Amino acid sequence: MEGGARTPGVDGLKGIVIIGIVFTHLVILAGVNREGGDEMPLILQIMYLGLMSFFMITGYFFRPGRGFVRNMKTRIPILAALLISIVLFPLMIYVWATLFGQCPGVDDLVTALMQGFGFQGAFEDISFALDSPISFVAIGCYYLWVMLFAYAIFFAVADKIYGNTRLEILAIAFFLVIQCLYIELIHLRLPFSAQTVPMATAFMLMGMTLSKGNIIQKIDEFRCREPKYWAPMVICLLIGFVLAFFFHPDVSYDKCLFGAYGGYSVFPYFLEASLFFVVFLYVMNLVTRIPVLRIPFLEMGKHTLGTLLMHAFLAKMMLMPFFTFTPGMLMPDVGKGIAVAVALIDLILCYAICRLLISALKEYGQRRKSVLPEEHEYQ
Repeated sequence: MEGGARTPGVDGLKGIVIIGIVFTHLVILAGVNREGGDEMPLILQIMYLGLMSFFMITGYFFRPGRGFVRNMKTRIPILAALLISIVLFPLMIYVWATLFGQCPGVDDLVTALMQGFGFQGAFEDISFALDSPISFVAIGCYYLWVMLFAYAIFFAVADKIYGNTRLEILAIAFFLVIQCLYIELIHLRLPFSAQTVPMATAFMLMGMTLSKGNIIQKIDEFRCREPKYWAPMVICLLIGFVLAFFFHPDVSYDKCLFGAYGGYSVFPYFLEASLFFVVFLYVMNLVTRIPVLRIPFLEMGKHTLGTLLMHAFLAKMMLMPFFTFTPGMLMPDVGKGIAVAVALIDLILCYAICRLLISALKEYGQRRKSVLPEEHEYQ
């Protein structure tokens, strides 16, 4: 988060979104063939809009004057974690699958690596089908590639237009039109899933524009006894539901499937996600006031990067000794009870691993600081 203390409502929102992503991937999509066009319920499509919140949060906490290079340097840990995950996880799954008789070929490993780097299906139709039983281990990588490229464009533009609402709105409209035209006229998958970068950039700019009204801070004040406090949530909820009912959002962001109207679905999708961003903030601010729910959501909200990268990998490691993974499906049909148990164990493991890694890195940093003065004396 940019500049300043953590905001409980934001951490809570990030927490519920990442928990929702894990349950969607491991429970709702278990046994579902997304290539076959299985349609998701509207409520799930609305929940999936929460994924766009990560883009808007980046824009909301943007502070001008730091410069492009400095802003991008703070994103180096994301790139490092992404590259390590892309290479390490498919290799481990490849060995693991071989040990348990699923015998993936070298082509499957190459497919998984290509998918992680965003080259699988590049310059083919966006809706290309994956064909490796181990490839979905890198399912979260496309989103982080998109985010990194969107960071670069956003940080290059934001300093120049920050504070000028008219220019900010024009910039948002520009990137939405670019996204729409790309889908309508070109409709090809680009390396690193860059075909969705204009939309991600528009959401970051929208977050920056919303920051002028201090929306997050005002919601975090939790003036629950004042009717006018709830007015923005009610308005956004009603308009958002009406839009989502007539213009269903989709759950295939990487394929540029934003709705049923091709490239033109970009515009209602953008409005829906922006409206529900406000609604989700209210809901999470309310939820984080409940002690039993506060800690899980807030803690998971601090480890969204690690959870996004690891959850599919860990789930496959757990299930591969007992179930067969087939191409075209994220997870095998293991039954909802087992799927829920796997998702919960997966979240606990992701949290524990992230905490251990952060502690190890902090300890390493402290050791480096204590050693550096002594090294300096000998130079």
